[in-house]
Order: sequence, then structure tokens, then C-alpha cells
Amino acid sequence: MKKIYMIVAALFMVTNLSAHGIGGDKIAADAEARENLVLYQSKNNKFKLTAGGHIDMRVAYDFDGISHDLDFIPTAITGEGNQELRMDATTSYFWFNGEFDAGKLGPVKMVVDFDFRNGKTMSYTPRLRFLYMTFKGLTLGRNVTTFCDLGAAPMTIDFQQPNSYTFHFATMIRYNLYLLDKKLDLCVAAELPSVPDSGVKSHTTIEQRVPDFPFYVQYNFGKEYKSHIRVLGLLRDIYYKNNITKNNTSLLGWGAGLSGHLQFCKPFELFFNGQYGQGITTYMMDMNMPDQNVNVVTDPENPNRIETRKMWGWQIGAHFNLLDNLYLSTGYSVAGIDNNKQYSAENSKFGGNYRKGQYAFGGAFWQFSKHCQFAMEYLYGTRENMDGVKNHANRIQARVRVSF
Repeated sequence: MKKIYMIVAALFMVTNLSAHGIGGDKIAADAEARENLVLYQSKNNKFKLTAGGHIDMRVAYDFDGISHDLDFIPTAITGEGNQELRMDATTSYFWFNGEFDAGKLGPVKMVVDFDFRNGKTMSYTPRLRFLYMTFKGLTLGRNVTTFCDLGAAPMTIDFQQPNSYTFHFATMIRYNLYLLDKKLDLCVAAELPSVPDSGVKSHTTIEQRVPDFPFYVQYNFGKEYKSHIRVLGLLRDIYYKNNITKNNTSLLGWGAGLSGHLQFCKPFELFFNGQYGQGITTYMMDMNMPDQNVNVVTDPENPNRIETRKMWGWQIGAHFNLLDNLYLSTGYSVAGIDNNKQYSAENSKFGGNYRKGQYAFGGAFWQFSKHCQFAMEYLYGTRENMDGVKNHANRIQARVRVSF
């Protein structure tokens, strides 16, 4: 019993670390299926604790334009600077999985994991990513938002992922219902909302009162159900305070999307996703940056009123599995903001003048041993502003990963 108490205490020490921000990594897709190092297993097999992780070392070089971030983010392309070297190990990653027999509740799974991307850039402060439990179709805790399809993301070295991808962590209550021998997956969730600053002087972000409600319907098919198509939806009620009238303003946010993963044959896989909505900057990678403030904009016909902005994005990617331990990954992504009305040059400045970003990538991944992987990647991105100014950046990077 002492061993169990010590392990649980260690887990609490890990989970009490503060965490914020976003970051994409395909390893999250199999968070509940890890079977690596068994730290502890009870004699009656009613409780098991496993652990694992990887150490990453990335080296990147920007040329002919810079994305001013550790990751390759189109919104961070400003036209300032031309070359820069980066070295990064903050994406190194550790996880713990627990599973125990809870009687009438059945098996209960618990997932805890963290990387080193909290605090200031390159401070290597631990950041909690996942902290949740699942049983009877319920997910309770901190997990990737339900408005994200983890299985629709192609592999990249870039931790941020393609700019149109919908990814962020949320505290949630989620329920999955599986039908037709798990061919059909129905899901609905209530998630703690995250609303960015308005970016306009007339309105201020306040405490939110209603959870976000993402949901999806997914159909699984093909050999071992490795292919799927998912239809997603999102409803949110967003609150701001009007600094002029001192009243609170409630705005409707909504999103709709389509995503999937198609494995036509063993050598070729296709990934895709697309979404459109209003007031959903929290969910879209290129929009969810601290200095963007593109969620709402002032109505040019009424300066005391704000409205949510329309935004969209789509991506397509592919894997070419050349050998069992060697594959290529490539793809293209674009995300943008529509003008709700014909804004003047002055009004279009909200969101740092950002209008549209593009993201293209191509990489090779070689698993040269069971625990070691080497990968190289080329990235190209553009940022276009509301005033038509357009900048671009290029990056080549390599990564060595040792898993355990």
C-alpha cells in the first residue's frame, strides 16, 4: 500500500504544476492506449500504473523570412528579420496512465502527462497537458477540446501543427456513445470557455457564464476501422462588458467542421479538416495567439457595438509509407478572417491587421530503432494583412527523438 500512496503523491505533485497555452502533438491521439513501462501492478490485477515519454531535440533554421516563435506560426511572420537559428528540447514529454477496476463503474482510466512549455520561452518550466479520467463513456478533466479531431492531423516536427487545425486544451465533461459495433461514435461535451481579450477599447472580457458545447458524429470504416469521417459542431455564448454603457454584452459564437482520415492502402493515408464559424478564435491555431485579438470587431455603423468575426480554415495532408520504418508526410493548410462588413483601413487594424495565413510542409521520418527516430522537415508560410501587405518565411528543421 505504501508504494501506491507514494505513486499517487508523485502524480499529485506533477498535476499541481500550472499550465496554459496550446501545442499540437500527434502522440495525444493514443493517450489512453499506452502500454509502455509498468511502474506498479497490484497482485489481484485491479490496479496498474504505466509510464513513458520521449526526449526531443530539435534544431531549426529560418531563412528568407522568419516566423518569430519556436514553432512555425504564420501569424508570427512580420517581415522583420531574415535568418535565425533555433535549438529546442521543450517538447520532451512524460506521461502516466492508471487503470483500476471500479466495480459497477467498470474499468476507470486516468491520464496525466506534461511537457516543458510553461512560463517564458525556453524556461523549460513543466506544463500540464492532460489530466482526466474516463469510464462508462464519460471523460472528466482536462483534455483536448472535442472540437478537434486528433486522428485528422498529419505528422509534423513542428509542434504547433498546420495553422487551420483546431486544437487547444479544455476542462470538460464529455460523453461518447458508440453504436453499430463502434462504427458510429456520437459525442457531446460541456467545456470551460476561454475567451480572448476583445482588442477594442469599448469592450472588456469578463467572467464567462455558459460553457462551450462542442459535439460531433463520426463514422469509422475500412480495415480495423482505421478510416473515419467526422462532422463537428460548436455553440458558445460569449460575454463582454461594454465600458461605455456599463452593461454586459452576450454574443453567439458557433462553428461547423468536417474532418477525417482515409487509409486507402498501407502505403498511402490522407488527412483533412475544414471549419467555418464566428467567434471561435480559441479553437483555431492561427487565431489563438496572445496578440491577435480577432474574436470580435467594432461595428463601423455603431462604435458602441461589437460583433463576432467570421473565420475559416482547411488543411489536407498525406503520409507515404515507403517502408515499415520510413515514411513521408506532406500537406497544405490555410486559415483566414472574413470582413463581416466593408471596414475602413482604420477599422481593419484589429487583430494586428491579420487577414490570412498559409502553411505548407514536407518531411521524412525514419524510425531507425525501436526507441529512436530521426526526422527532417521543410516549412513554408505566408501572412497577409488586411491592407494587402504580405510576408513569408522558410524553415528547415531536424529532430532526434528517443522514446521510452
